[in-house]
Amino acid sequence: MKALIIAIVVIGLAVVIGTIFIGSKTFDGTVVDKPYETAIKYDKIQKISKDYSVVIENQILGMGRNTLVFSIKSETKDTAKITGVVVTITKPTTTRFDWNYEAKLQPDGRYNALIDLPDRGQWEIRVVFTANGEVLTYPFFYYVR
Repeated sequence: MKALIIAIVVIGLAVVIGTIFIGSKTFDGTVVDKPYETAIKYDKIQKISKDYSVVIENQILGMGRNTLVFSIKSETKDTAKITGVVVTITKPTTTRFDWNYEAKLQPDGRYNALIDLPDRGQWEIRVVFTANGEVLTYPFFYYVR
């Protein structure tokens, strides 16, 4: 009986020590340098981003070159102060297709960006711009056949 208890304690300690060892080897370290300041900035950006909406007019995007047409609207803010409008495309399964495209403001107030989708599958298209000194990102997902 005494040997059984000793064996269980030794096995238990081995499991705990092994878990600590493996955990210490796989931890990447600090996730965010200044978590409080980062969270405050994140909340500020989320509050600002609620003042704007991005509407993409393209219902379907195909393989190859596409002209992405979208508008940035706000009920409470002046959209004329928006700068640095860029369209970023990425394929969630790889970084090989990560590209940025400049969006051009058209006379009718909409934006156009000529983008290239060279592969089938799921794509994330982000409209990124600066408003009130903060960079705002609006993600959209498309499936290209």
